[in-house]
Order: sequence, then structure tokens, then C-alpha cells
Amino acid sequence: MISSHHPDSPGRRLSISLKYTSAQSKEEGEKLFKDANKKRLAFQGCRIFRLCSREKSDDDRSESIRKYLRAAHHFMNAGDWERAGESYENCARLQELGTELESLDAASNYANAALCYKQDKMLKERAGQRPTDRSNRSVSVVMDRIRLPSIDETKLRPIDTSLSRLAHMQMDYKNYAKARENFEKLASALYQDEENVQNADDFFFKAAMCAIAEDTDNETAKEQVQSYFKMRPQLKDTEQFSFSLKLLDIVESQDQERFQTLIDDNKHAKIWVQKILADLSNQLGFQELEQQIKTRSRKQSVQGLRSDPFYTLYN
Repeated sequence: MISSHHPDSPGRRLSISLKYTSAQSKEEGEKLFKDANKKRLAFQGCRIFRLCSREKSDDDRSESIRKYLRAAHHFMNAGDWERAGESYENCARLQELGTELESLDAASNYANAALCYKQDKMLKERAGQRPTDRSNRSVSVVMDRIRLPSIDETKLRPIDTSLSRLAHMQMDYKNYAKARENFEKLASALYQDEENVQNADDFFFKAAMCAIAEDTDNETAKEQVQSYFKMRPQLKDTEQFSFSLKLLDIVESQDQERFQTLIDDNKHAKIWVQKILADLSNQLGFQELEQQIKTRSRKQSVQGLRSDPFYTLYN
């Protein structure tokens, strides 16, 4: 049974949910959003008309970013997903104007905005309401525009969460080549650090799964997996890579019966694994298996989706 470490703990919003009711968070979110807008307008005025110092301009931008982030967390606690998405998106636009490391935070928050818009759309459609056209519009921005800096020892810690969230978002939207590249960057930077080796193994596995989904003729995927083994030979003995090697062999042989057995043996695999298996089933022409996997993962994710749109991205 395949499992994986959860890279983005929901605990980052726990303190708000413990201290504020939904109604209180709605009120606090609106106040923070209004304050953030004021700081953003002050920053834009300084930037356009050059009426204040660079230091004052940077302070206004930073303060606006902080308030938009806090507003987003309050709106999520209040269940107002559209406003949460708008807060994340405004925050990301300001972060894009900062350093190259901030561009990663921007990528992360565009991804957060897209997930919130997705949740808003799902809940409104379920209630028979018409969703706004904001839903998911940030996804293409995340995938195509954000420029990522190179990773080295000095940059790794501040960008770890943002880059992993972007890679997960790319994988979720089947942009497997980009997701694989980013998972490889994270794994390669982490695997020699004893404290982070578990995360590195998880990122190597996700990179391998993206490689398999990206290249169904399997030659390139095999080369990618072998390159991971060269860097970290211990991967061969892990449950995750035992699974990926079986999957590589099954995809190469296009053996539907063995694919069925693999699926049955991993009924409780993480949702992102099941989504890749469903995509591979479609690519191989195994439509019945695809529907079987989708039905199972949908049942598994429905409870999590009700409370947190980030659930299916990492689980």
C-alpha cells in the first residue's frame, strides 16, 4: 500500500479556527482585506509617482502582502472561498514585484488562489448557484509565467514549501514534465541532509510517477528512475519504488490484468497516485479501469473536499 508524507500541514490555519468563529473570521477578513487594499494603493502611488522613499514603498508592499495572507486564512475559516482566492491572488501579484525568492511565494499563492476558486465553484454548483468566472483562472498563470530561481543551500529553506506546492499543483493539472523537474530539484537538494531524507525520498517518488505519466513509451522514464537510484541507491529498497518499478513494467507490457491487480493491491493509495493511475489507464485504453479508479478516489476525497480544497492535492 502506497502512502506519502504530507508536505503542507493544515495546522498553518489552526490557530485562527481555534480563536475565531466563522462569523468573526468573516468580519476580520473583510477588515484585513480593506487594510491590505489601502497599503497596496499606497505602494502603487509611491511606485508610479515616486513621492516616497524606496524603503517606505517596500514597507507598504510587505504590509499589504501580510494582510492579504491573514485575510485569506480568515476567509477560509469563514467558508468564503471566493474572497479567500481573491486575497491570495492579490497577494501573489504584489509578491511578483519583489525578489526572485518572492516569485516562488507568488507561485504558491497563485496556486492557493486557484484551489480556493475551485472550491468556490464546486460548492456553488452543488447549491444550484452560478459560480463566478474567477474559478481556476490563476492556474495558467502559475504554470506558464512564474520564473523559478536555481536552488542552492542558501535558498532551499525559504522556498521549500512554495516550490513543493507549485509542483503538486502542476502534477494535479497533468503538467507532468514541469512537475517532475520541480520534484527533482527539491529531491536533489534534500537527499544528502539527514533531517530531510524522508522528504527527499517522497519527492523522488513523485518525480518518478510524473516521469511514467509523462512518457508512456517508458524509455525516458526508465532513465529518470535509474538516475534517482544513482543518487540514492537506497530507493531501490523502498515500498514506493517497488510500486513504481512494477508500474513501469506493466505500462511497458500494456498488461491490463496485471494493472488490475496492482490497483486492487493499492486500494488505499494516496489520491494523487490514484489520479496518475487513472490517467495512465486512459492513455493505455483501459477505460473500465479508469472509471473504477476515479470512482474510488472520488469517494475517498469527498469528505476532505468539503472542509479543505487543499486535501486532494497532497493526499
